Amino acid sequence: RGKIFQQRCDERLSKVNSRYKVYFTTAIYKVRRGEADIPALVGKADLAHKTLNDARKSSMVFYNDQIRKEFLRRKNLESDMAASLNQGNFQIYFQPKFDLSSGGLVGMEALTRWLHPTEGLITPVHFISLFESNGFILELDFYVYEKVCRILRNWMDEGKEVLPVSVNVSRAHLTNHQFGAHLKALTDQYGIDPGLIELELTESILLDNTEEAVSLIQELKSLGFPI
Repeated sequence: RGKIFQQRCDERLSKVNSRYKVYFTTAIYKVRRGEADIPALVGKADLAHKTLNDARKSSMVFYNDQIRKEFLRRKNLESDMAASLNQGNFQIYFQPKFDLSSGGLVGMEALTRWLHPTEGLITPVHFISLFESNGFILELDFYVYEKVCRILRNWMDEGKEVLPVSVNVSRAHLTNHQFGAHLKALTDQYGIDPGLIELELTESILLDNTEEAVSLIQELKSLGFPI
């Protein structure tokens, strides 16, 4: 039945004027005998619908218990994120970068791990998408930027050699026209050369938001940040 339903939807969509990009997403909850709480049933279908992240194609999903468990897990993480940031539970690890021809160390990449009070060490694959959807990624990113600047400043004060550190830039920053200015103010605060902070933008940022991404890259490069 699901395949037939999807086929009929696709047939109708094919008749839409070709200059419009229209996608049809469907979430289904299979009602069990005796279930009559309509708002609750619709809510489960809506919960399943939220798992359809790719809006660039027609798709369909059925509600299942795994979706419910994942929803509860994400809600628990969401309730702990602000307190964890204030308590310093997001930790920075440096992954070295080597030149393959010389074998020399040429830089580092700052990796974020969440040391959760009850779930232990959580990797970004389990929280980045959540933080991007609720906007918390903006706070986390600048938390990372400041931590990196502080560490570099401490190393410099100790007379240690410092190398460029690459950090991630979320697509959420594209709509913040003060992003470059705030980042430059942070490096100025710690006396860090912007050339030591290498900014990594994902390919999807460039593909999905070309004009905004190019504008941001030009601004950041003018401020001295390598991309």
